[in-house]
Amino acid sequence: MKRLPSYKEWLKWLSSRSSIFETYSSFLREQEELFWELHKKLAAETKKVWTFSAPTASGKTHVMLLLADFLAHEHSVAVIVPNNYLKIETMSQKEFIKDEKIEEVKVLSLHEYVASSSNYDFSLVDEAHNLRTSLELDTRVVKSFRVFEVEDIFKDLADRFLPPGTDYNAQKLSTGDSRFVLREISNRFPSSRRIQRNLTAWAGFIYTSSKCCEVKFIKTGGIWSFRLPKKKLILFSATPLSTQELAFYCGIDPSLVEKSVTVPPFSRRAGQRTCFSVTDALNDDLKLTHLCNLLDLYPRRILVLFNNLVSCREAHRYLSRHLSKTQVFHISSYEDSKSRMKRYIEYLKHDDGILLSSSNVFWEGISVKDLGLLVIADIPYPRPSLFELSSGQKEDARKLVLRRLKQGLGRIGRTENGGICVLMFDIKRALRGMMKDLDADIKRELRFGSASEVFQIVKAACS
Repeated sequence: MKRLPSYKEWLKWLSSRSSIFETYSSFLREQEELFWELHKKLAAETKKVWTFSAPTASGKTHVMLLLADFLAHEHSVAVIVPNNYLKIETMSQKEFIKDEKIEEVKVLSLHEYVASSSNYDFSLVDEAHNLRTSLELDTRVVKSFRVFEVEDIFKDLADRFLPPGTDYNAQKLSTGDSRFVLREISNRFPSSRRIQRNLTAWAGFIYTSSKCCEVKFIKTGGIWSFRLPKKKLILFSATPLSTQELAFYCGIDPSLVEKSVTVPPFSRRAGQRTCFSVTDALNDDLKLTHLCNLLDLYPRRILVLFNNLVSCREAHRYLSRHLSKTQVFHISSYEDSKSRMKRYIEYLKHDDGILLSSSNVFWEGISVKDLGLLVIADIPYPRPSLFELSSGQKEDARKLVLRRLKQGLGRIGRTENGGICVLMFDIKRALRGMMKDLDADIKRELRFGSASEVFQIVKAACS
């Protein structure tokens, strides 16, 4: 890289190429902080991999594209996003860059980048926490098999892997357990026999609940390798992966990784988003009744996030029967999302409707345009990742809930019209002493009340 201009000169150069800056005469404070951290790293020319963390809805994508445009004047640059939907969204945001060089920047989905033989000077990854999700769902590397409680073989699996008195269990399978599971599922899933024939090449994991059992086998031997660019790999995320996770999922040596300071939230306007936490302890049936009443009185675009696919499908059946005047869609798994997501998102760009999802693509990165109401139906306990099960490292469940809440809440309040978020659980109980770690803007927006009190407030907001 030629001589890097001073930060003041660099920011002026970036500003001159941003139509968003031209409109508002300034960047967001979070964006300025990101530019400052990026400039320090570019000036120092330190380690190979940089990670940057800033809040959701803080303009990270625009920062990344301006950086890509700057680098493209001397280097080959790729911008990498988790999926094709975000690829289209990112490409559309190129129009806010007033420089022809931006057209030379390649925008690729993660799978396109991994499959490509091109070697770029700089690779910039947006929503980089999705490296974990994308790679866990890569069917070339991970084979998944689901068995539901109505199936004959479910009882044998649950008896062996769900301890008495528990609702959920996750574990890595021993060789003997892997053989047992594969024998049980071989007739139901003939493709599993290929794993049986070469079991030493696979590591097995099982997630068991009272309603569903999911078995995963992942290829061993370091197949999950993320090709590093010639100069720098730059990762952007609101909830970045740890160096150990980057090593496990991407094969990136921890000694190559340098983390920047986390940019705190500065810019959210008061009243732009309002969050309500329901303090009642609601069982599943009562939660569905309240959810139905809430959605019936709110005639806008609505996203409801669930913590598991079984609850999502049950809610879809219930709401489809009781909300006959409203379109109710559901995406409860990655397989659903690949075939349905584009169609549903296109519909919701132009019409009101309700989208139910337990898929990580909505928890962690995809937003519905002009979303009016976000409902988080369950305490978002994420199930243990393959990294945790493999390494035996378990993070405090409250920290995982906090991370997932930050991502989920980032789906609402991205426009000047604001929005309403309803948590159908008591967030104070869910975090148990970690409320202090919740972002200041979220704490400022939070209101607490019974289900009936919260729904009356939402109803008043609609009138």
